[in-house]
Amino acid sequence: MVIKALILGLLVVCCLADESPLKKIVEEIRIITKDFTDELKKRVTWVVQDFEDNVFKGWTNEEFRQSLGDRVASSADGYSVEPESNYKQDAPATLDWSTNNCTHAIRDQGKCASCWAFSAASIVSDRCCLKGSDHGWLSPQELVSCDKTSQGCQGGQRIEALQYIEKKGLVHESCAPYTGKDGHCPGYCVDGKDWGDSHVCKCTNARNCMGEKGIISCLSTGPVGVGMKIYEDILYYKSGVYKWDGKSKFQGLHAIKLVGYGPGYWKCANTWGASWGMDGYFMIGRDECELTKTGAVTCDVVP
Repeated sequence: MVIKALILGLLVVCCLADESPLKKIVEEIRIITKDFTDELKKRVTWVVQDFEDNVFKGWTNEEFRQSLGDRVASSADGYSVEPESNYKQDAPATLDWSTNNCTHAIRDQGKCASCWAFSAASIVSDRCCLKGSDHGWLSPQELVSCDKTSQGCQGGQRIEALQYIEKKGLVHESCAPYTGKDGHCPGYCVDGKDWGDSHVCKCTNARNCMGEKGIISCLSTGPVGVGMKIYEDILYYKSGVYKWDGKSKFQGLHAIKLVGYGPGYWKCANTWGASWGMDGYFMIGRDECELTKTGAVTCDVVP
């Protein structure tokens, strides 16, 4: 025991030494470092979050990559592309649903790759409210636990999630609170209410809105779900219009909610908590991270 304690003590001392090889190895597996923070501040036009305040400080590269859960849909059967003839022609120059009372609060998905579920549940929650029935947050956990076309905390598809909501609707958040973990589909509400009666707000006419004009048109009636490529520099984002720095490594695909736009940018709601970015929101250049290329998913709702 004494020998083990001495060895442990030496390892701690080595980690504290500035030039320790062990310390360098530990730093390399972290997704956030002070050196990279300082470097980004010198080379990007958007505002970089201070190292000490970064919500991902302490996460490893692997933990973050595993939390990115937008997957390419295995099938788009039953989903149409919004025809150009339906595009709204008199769209305003700017739009921001985040200032509307029907846009529900920012959430934190944690280390579960459930962004796909939050994206789908969020746009349906908001659109139900815009239709006159505010049920609050509808349950992303139901999608994580019950939508068998996806893989729960290992990722999923936004389109298939809307298909699940078309068939069943979603329960209230109070019925199936978010746990950030995989689980069996419960079939009962934790608040004692009936599982079947708690399902509300089904989707209809689920569709894909392609390209800039298509997304703007679909945004005219409420927030939409989109996917984007994630590079490591966006983890350092605080404010401004994000543009990939051209050097940061690709990490994976992420699903978010698009809530508005302005000249040259989209405004998005993320699921990394309200302490990240602009109280959980961010702006991104319209041609960044293939966001426009992937298109947006949306649906009409029956409250």
